[in-house]
Amino acid sequence: MLNDDRPFLTSGMESKGKFSFTYGRVEIRAKKECAQGAWPALWMMPEEGVYGGWPHSGEIDIMEHLNYDSVIHHTLHTRYTNVLKNTSNPSRGIGNVQADVTQWNIYGLEWHPDVLIWTVNGVETFRYPRVEGLDDEMKQWPFDQPFYFILSQQLAGSWVVKVYPDDLPVSMIIDYVKVYQK
Repeated sequence: MLNDDRPFLTSGMESKGKFSFTYGRVEIRAKKECAQGAWPALWMMPEEGVYGGWPHSGEIDIMEHLNYDSVIHHTLHTRYTNVLKNTSNPSRGIGNVQADVTQWNIYGLEWHPDVLIWTVNGVETFRYPRVEGLDDEMKQWPFDQPFYFILSQQLAGSWVVKVYPDDLPVSMIIDYVKVYQK
């Protein structure tokens, strides 16, 4: 038997090398349990990283939830937002979307060549537009390449801080992931 000194074991799945796409609508129906230190996320990363390593080729966080919060977060990461620190023109994310994550919710993303639109249960909750003139050097919009899915239930980390073992186990249940393309 191997000696494994990790205090917690978590799980997730990714579609890298199996399924990626560019543009369309995503719907992920999920519900979660809450715990101090829990960090479930539904997110997307570039299949090839055309513009370089993270964050240059982008990351799209469809949904992130922290601990026992009553809100979810929609965020994206790019060279423009993370390296050049342009986080408000346009805003790179929102963290005040109210949702009872313990109930079934449909977390959505509409991905167009010029805008990303997040939804929860069919209601628009956040929008990130492509800004003309920022792509040559700043790479504000690396979202023109295939991305794949990551569905993860993490524990601990800089955002959720400490895990309370008495709160465990904790789960995220995925009913379906749907992608619609024209």
